[in-house]
Amino acid sequence: MKFFLIFCILFNYLFFLSNTFSNDYSDDYFKKMNSIYIKNNSSIEEGKSKYSINCISCHGPKGKGGRAPTLISNGFAPGGVYKNEFFFFTIKYGREGTIMGSFDSILSDIDIYHIISYLRNEANKITD
Repeated sequence: MKFFLIFCILFNYLFFLSNTFSNDYSDDYFKKMNSIYIKNNSSIEEGKSKYSINCISCHGPKGKGGRAPTLISNGFAPGGVYKNEFFFFTIKYGREGTIMGSFDSILSDIDIYHIISYLRNEANKITD
């Protein structure tokens, strides 16, 4: 009985910790991230820096394309079919069958959102 009680306490503790520190990537999560980072000037500047380190060699200056596709026009343009969630998961986990690798171990969720904010800002410059 004592072993079972210790097991239950340990299980609940580990379950609580895993839920506390994991991201559920729900609609609410993305609404919160969008409201905090998109169109935020400091996020745009941080995203520009992160982009220049991690993305520019394939996607070119300002996301205009290079070895890999443009990230600021076509489906990526404001109102295009690719939403921020698509950007997020593509950067985080990569795209199978393409040269786009995963940045999950390199960039935090916030770093990824900084990059998205930067790219959305560049895309808006085209449509303005």
